[in-house]
Amino acid sequence: MQLTPIIDVHTHVETIEKNDCIKQCHTLIEDLDLAEIDYALVMSDLDEGHHPKKDNELLVEILEKFPRLFPIGCFDYDYVDESIDILEQLANQKQIAAIKFFTGYQHFLPTDEKIRPLLAYAEKNNVPVMFHTGAPAQCVVSRLKFCMNPYEIDEVCYRYPELKVSAAHFNAPHFLSLAPVLENKENLHADLSGLFEGDANPKENVYISVLNSNLKEAFCYLENIDNIMFGSDRPYLKPIEAITWIKDFFQTYKMLEGDLPDIFRNNAIRFYNLDIDNNSIKVKGGKD
Repeated sequence: MQLTPIIDVHTHVETIEKNDCIKQCHTLIEDLDLAEIDYALVMSDLDEGHHPKKDNELLVEILEKFPRLFPIGCFDYDYVDESIDILEQLANQKQIAAIKFFTGYQHFLPTDEKIRPLLAYAEKNNVPVMFHTGAPAQCVVSRLKFCMNPYEIDEVCYRYPELKVSAAHFNAPHFLSLAPVLENKENLHADLSGLFEGDANPKENVYISVLNSNLKEAFCYLENIDNIMFGSDRPYLKPIEAITWIKDFFQTYKMLEGDLPDIFRNNAIRFYNLDIDNNSIKVKGGKD
């Protein structure tokens, strides 16, 4: 089975300072090489002194020097109007693959009225959106009522039926609660990023067995997994651990193993409108 090329749809770098961000991108490439991952989508965090224009423009500028990496733009609820302005500008220029909402870390719901104009724009212009969901293993303190209810995601998918929506972290650890929404809403996807900490070996990490059992139950609910994508959540989880775990998971349970190429790349290419060629990744229609 041909598994390459592989796309990690969920990685992070800090955008506090330019030179440090560049160093983090070089380290990210090293981590991808170690895991034999070809490409990655990259987003910033809500770092100290965060501002949507500064953070998103800096990330776009830096990643132009890293053809195997491509940015996801991040919405900042502390600066709603500024976020909408810069994200629409970058999306119009095909400089970002999607828009990320930090629901939970910032205190707003996916159905918040303040983000409705941006969701409407994204639907009209075929720009995917990603919501933080659940409490993944590396989750810092957040207000879970803003990110643990899968029916909030369901409502967004219902209101904007042509909008591509991704539930980051598969609503971890409550995978089964998201499964009916994934099955019911064709415009909803989920990534498998940040689902555990530490070693991917179940003999060394007792949580892996629990994770695998719960995720297997959720997958059994789904008719197919053409809406599931691979992600690591690096640097919070090393890509080598993430990819080792997912390969072992499908091999152990002998389920849907033939769909690994879809999880590793095909679903992401379709969802994020990606073009991968000549060791580079970009949005279709974007500049070379």
